[in-house]
Amino acid sequence: MAASMAEERNAGLDGLRGYAAIVVVIFHSVLGLDATQIERILRGRWSNFDPYEVITKIFLKIFDGEAAVMLFFVLSGAVLFRSLMREEDGIGGVAVKFYVRRVFRIYPALFVCPLERDGLVDVRVSKEDRRSRDILLTRKGRSLLDKAYPLWRNAHDSFEQKHGARFAEQFRSVLSAVTG
Repeated sequence: MAASMAEERNAGLDGLRGYAAIVVVIFHSVLGLDATQIERILRGRWSNFDPYEVITKIFLKIFDGEAAVMLFFVLSGAVLFRSLMREEDGIGGVAVKFYVRRVFRIYPALFVCPLERDGLVDVRVSKEDRRSRDILLTRKGRSLLDKAYPLWRNAHDSFEQKHGARFAEQFRSVLSAVTG
């Protein structure tokens, strides 16, 4: 399926999204040089500018980060819409898959950062792929996990006792299919 998705990618849309992302970086880099430029130059009147501010204003009009953000979101929405329309499930299945995928794509950092802050995990750059991160359990994390495991096992067993082994297995299958 990855090959068919790669074949269906629109290079023009990808290029525009990349351009928008670069423009946003340039825009913020220029504004980052002097935070007072935001009000003074972006919101200021041309008649009040010195030559440096006129050049900066023109540069920020060419590399308009605000417009680039809107362009990026519109294009991302179009790409997302096309992606969702390729799904063969009904609208309910598409919606569930969409939200589950977003959670698994966005929320790991939300969960991992507090664990790292508390010394329970160590996050390192992956040796295989520098874009990825390896999350390693620290001694403190292992100790807490050892204490938590019996509680999880008890909750797991209670769920199966209450709902039956067959239902529990079906439930896990549905979760696996949705997160697929």
